[in-house]
Amino acid sequence: MENTEIAAVLSQVGTLLEIQGANPFRIRAYENASRTVAEHPVPLRALVAEGADLKDLPGIGKDMAGYIKELVDTGRLRVLDELTREIPATLLDLMRLPGVGPKKARKLWKELGVETLEQLETAARAGRVEELDGFGPKTQTRILEAIAKGRQQGVRFRLSEAEQIIAPLVAHLRSHAGARRVEVAGSYRRMKDTVGDLDFLNPANGVTGGSLPCPCPPRAP
Repeated sequence: MENTEIAAVLSQVGTLLEIQGANPFRIRAYENASRTVAEHPVPLRALVAEGADLKDLPGIGKDMAGYIKELVDTGRLRVLDELTREIPATLLDLMRLPGVGPKKARKLWKELGVETLEQLETAARAGRVEELDGFGPKTQTRILEAIAKGRQQGVRFRLSEAEQIIAPLVAHLRSHAGARRVEVAGSYRRMKDTVGDLDFLNPANGVTGGSLPCPCPPRAP
């Protein structure tokens, strides 16, 4: 697995733990580990193959080092499998909507039985979402508007998901012999809630830039 894939899995575990209401320190451990992996310049699969001590990396303890090795060796993580048996992974899709964080995703799931965007749209159209504590009519309207907009524009990803792959991508582009300066532009630079693609500029070379779809973690089936 590539670093971006490992980071995405660790981030997903952290998010599901947050939905579950787990210990904040445990959640933060996965978030920190995900960031470390995403920003590391050397493929962790190479470090594992060399027998390197992953605990030397910032924010990587004994358990996390074992999880990374498990991902590299098997492509799967038992902790994530256990969580997705308890918590619908589709709740992550709800969190791509502006204003819907882990706590609200959990409330929609536990109190309305909502697990998917389609179920959320149905519940919102029936006026059931605005009845929940912490939501209200304005939030319900924003949710419906965001779902409709997403359907028109295609898949978009939360800013936090895009951040996981920005650093290694920029590092790779900057290492190219023809690049003297690389900057991220577009919705990511403007720190929008969601990102549809990543725009890169190489202004020092007089290049106006290029765009590619956000290679963020695919939605879980």
